[in-house]
Amino acid sequence: NEFLKVLSNVRGNTRVTTDNPEETYDALKKYGQDLVALAREQKLDPVIGRKDEIVPDSGLEVGDKIIISGSVGDHGMAIMSKREGFGYETELKSDVAPIWSVVEAAKENGNITAMKDPTRGGIANALNEMANKASVGMLLDEERIPVKPEVEAVSDMLGIDPFEVANEGKVVMGVKADTAEDVLQAIQKTKYGKDAQIIGEVVEGSQVIMETVIGGERLIEPPIADPVPRVC
Repeated sequence: NEFLKVLSNVRGNTRVTTDNPEETYDALKKYGQDLVALAREQKLDPVIGRKDEIVPDSGLEVGDKIIISGSVGDHGMAIMSKREGFGYETELKSDVAPIWSVVEAAKENGNITAMKDPTRGGIANALNEMANKASVGMLLDEERIPVKPEVEAVSDMLGIDPFEVANEGKVVMGVKADTAEDVLQAIQKTKYGKDAQIIGEVVEGSQVIMETVIGGERLIEPPIADPVPRVC
């Protein structure tokens, strides 16, 4: 059978007579790959192991538009509402979901310069990390950032900023301005991207600033700690 063919190819006609045949026949070198070495050489995505078309979180350029693939704070607030004992009063659920269909749609319809999942620390942490790595700033529009009413309600009750809690089925990306609308429309047609929005743009500077709904400006800083307990 196939297994015996592979085994025979590894050891040839030599019989295994040692307690550590892996060293004797060098199976790892023949059939394995040094993933760490490949990642260091930028030949492999160190997170998901894809060799082609790696999009880092450090490639933002001034003028890029920032897109979020859906509403923010769902996962963290769902966890907190359950922990605090009033989860039965809301229909809020975690946003855990696969995001590949969203990423694929975006890449097929525009020029993506940077990408990151806003998990620990929420979009506040993700956006600051992306800006810091690219040595740029961001200007966000609060009115365009999708937040569900249930998330806002729990946030107000607990005094927790929904921008600072984890999301488990969202992606934040930088997109070239001339393809941003095409990318947005493509994402909105996917199962998990219907609430996607362009929430701001990349600017000169080093800070993430949000224009508020009342006309002011708010500095979005990375959270000092995550208010949601780890459950995974």
